[in-house]
Amino acid sequence: MTAAEASTSGWAVGAGGKIYNTANGGKFWREQNSTIKQDLFDVFFLNAAEGWAVGDNGILVNTTTGGNVWKAFEMNSKHKLERVVFVGPKGFAVGFGGTIIKYERTIQNNDPNRPAPNLQKRNYSAFSIKTTSFKYLD
Repeated sequence: MTAAEASTSGWAVGAGGKIYNTANGGKFWREQNSTIKQDLFDVFFLNAAEGWAVGDNGILVNTTTGGNVWKAFEMNSKHKLERVVFVGPKGFAVGFGGTIIKYERTIQNNDPNRPAPNLQKRNYSAFSIKTTSFKYLD
């Protein structure tokens, strides 16, 4: 994606699993078929093709086709996921109840051209996290 494309493209998510994208700075929004009905709260794209959205009941949806096809991953969580972010190749989704889901790409069937997500769910309480220092990521 060029810098000009990045400045005019955008994504939005919302109630009922709605996902929209724009390629012209918001003048026109195109609805995507997310395949789900749960409310979505955040979306993050790594590049023009790969993106993730998160929402109610621990739902995650992923596209590797620029939004043309979305695949749902249910984490069987009673808590909603509110934010999703990637730091390099690792992704994190966080939500209520201390829910943190970590994503790492793995090779599917020994084929590096067919990456498969490896999702790990953890629940933390505010009292179980012990930290002596913080590191800010640029």
